[in-house]
Amino acid sequence: MFSDVRSVFMQVIGTGPARDWWSTRHRRSAPPSAEDPGGIIMTIGCRLYGPQPARALESSATQDRRPLFARLAEAMKDARRDAPDDNPRIPSGYTYLAQFAAHDLVFSGVTRPRLGDPGQAPSAPISPEHANSALDLGSLYGPGPDIRPELYQPAGRMPRTRLALAPMPDTERSFLSRAAWTSTAPQGPEFCVLPRLVAQLPEMTAVTADPRNNLHYLISQVTVLFACVHNAVVDRVEAREPAGSYDGARVLATARTIVLAAYRDIILHDFLARLLDDATHARVVDACARASFDGLRLLGSGSVDAPVSRAFASAAYRVGHTMARGHYALSAQFAENKPASLSRLISLAAEPSAPARIWSLEWDRFFFDDTAPRTPDGRLRNFSHLIKPGINLTLHDEGFFPGDDGVGRGLAYRDMVRCAADGMDDTDAFVAARMPGVALLEPAAREALLAERLPGLDAADRAALAARMPLALYVLLEAQHAGGHHLGPVASAIVGEVFGAGLIESEAETARGRALWRDILGQEAPRRMTGLLSFLRTQTH
Repeated sequence: MFSDVRSVFMQVIGTGPARDWWSTRHRRSAPPSAEDPGGIIMTIGCRLYGPQPARALESSATQDRRPLFARLAEAMKDARRDAPDDNPRIPSGYTYLAQFAAHDLVFSGVTRPRLGDPGQAPSAPISPEHANSALDLGSLYGPGPDIRPELYQPAGRMPRTRLALAPMPDTERSFLSRAAWTSTAPQGPEFCVLPRLVAQLPEMTAVTADPRNNLHYLISQVTVLFACVHNAVVDRVEAREPAGSYDGARVLATARTIVLAAYRDIILHDFLARLLDDATHARVVDACARASFDGLRLLGSGSVDAPVSRAFASAAYRVGHTMARGHYALSAQFAENKPASLSRLISLAAEPSAPARIWSLEWDRFFFDDTAPRTPDGRLRNFSHLIKPGINLTLHDEGFFPGDDGVGRGLAYRDMVRCAADGMDDTDAFVAARMPGVALLEPAAREALLAERLPGLDAADRAALAARMPLALYVLLEAQHAGGHHLGPVASAIVGEVFGAGLIESEAETARGRALWRDILGQEAPRRMTGLLSFLRTQTH
């Protein structure tokens, strides 16, 4: 068994020098540390500042507050059960585009396994001074086909230019051989899945640059969607290659630049436009247009630093958890009165067999530009939930998020512990230090909002939380105060600054990509997910 496992790691890691042939400016190696004395961990995803959830639960910090956080989590679970709260401003696809972008933007300490240690979990931490805020889709492309060849379609010319995908089998519990991998999606991305590498090793089933992109079925299918876009673009770029002088490296780099331009413009003009308050979004758009941080720096000066990033990763961006639905209408394969549960979608991604065609997604149920509850032909759409204190039952389930510290359970509890362990247990102190002059909700207003939203929380707990409120809870309350359709001013500033930094840093490359859209693809780069889906439909049907 050991030799089989080792051969898999050899295939994943490869041999020879580690060379990131297109973007060495964005790849970092961790410095020597207690967990990694040699400093040889190769990062593959995006960096997340602050303690990981499990590490936060192990910390002795905030022990006195944990019973309060546990009661808060229980009340948040009850609030979501009693009020589903659909949000017409944000279709549910953006919940998982947000997660996909977070994996691209922020490293969580996810690492590639090292040779000779096949049992090691990919959990060694990365220090915040080695930060990478660029939106470069590293969690999709990895370090390139020379280092991670299994991410790319083996057929065709070398170097490999297309990302590997697999067709959905017709029946459940089907295992796909490597010969079934494909680079095309003749029927569209809804009928493709991430390839499976070794069926006997569940933790390595899905072939993806970042294991977090297979945490559940919906995030894995967003990854598939962008892989399909890349492969469609490669087809068009290759058609323009001069006869007799084909350069695969040039094709791959050109296609990646084209995909990145659309991805970044969608983040700026579609995703952030829905998530941020309008005033903050306008400032981010203006700063990106000028490629200048002037007017964007709301939390300090210079580049994005660790405290700002901790506020993003451990507080402001945690709102995605309250946006998640408990059930989703996937496609006509599912009866609309029996939509797929989030718990099943989470467990589906962990199965070694490939999801069957019954799990295909109709993306126009997840991304759309109007507020109608159904598509023009009458199919049910999925909206995200309003941004308010609340968590669906699956994310409170001890089977998925157990109470490892013996005090609380569920994702909301973990979020509060993590936020507090990361030094943001007191919103007033954080804002006074990082955002001087920003007006906050008064404690009395916080208590009133808690009483309105979380009636199961008793008066003493409401008063304690209002007086000393974790930032992860405050951002939910300020969104609730504004109606729950988008972030409030504090969270908008934090999220806008972090994404804005990545967009401004890459603006020159994005401008080149927009020009390539016009020159090679004959159209403007799409700025909305619906535009990207429309482009993909014209290429795959």
